[in-house]
Amino acid sequence: MDEEFQKELLAMQEVGRDRSRARGVAFGLAWAGIAALMIAMRYGGIRIGVIYIGVISASIAGGVAVAVTKALTPKYIARAAQKHGISEEKLRPDKYLVD
Repeated sequence: MDEEFQKELLAMQEVGRDRSRARGVAFGLAWAGIAALMIAMRYGGIRIGVIYIGVISASIAGGVAVAVTKALTPKYIARAAQKHGISEEKLRPDKYLVD
């Protein structure tokens, strides 16, 4: 493998790791916050089932996590490209990622 390709692989690995970490943290924080809000609503007089709270808060948190990850991806790409000395155009995960 040539050196340029090796740099691209390392940079993409770094971008993927950062995206994964950001999605996990965003999901965890969003889920906890939304679930706490819905639990407060439950004890505030609105009757919501516990399973309903878990399912709805997890699905909303999933959407929040996707949005946060998409918003932070350009920052991660710029940082990895600068660190490894390659062009940002070579690090475009939106070409092959589904989210």
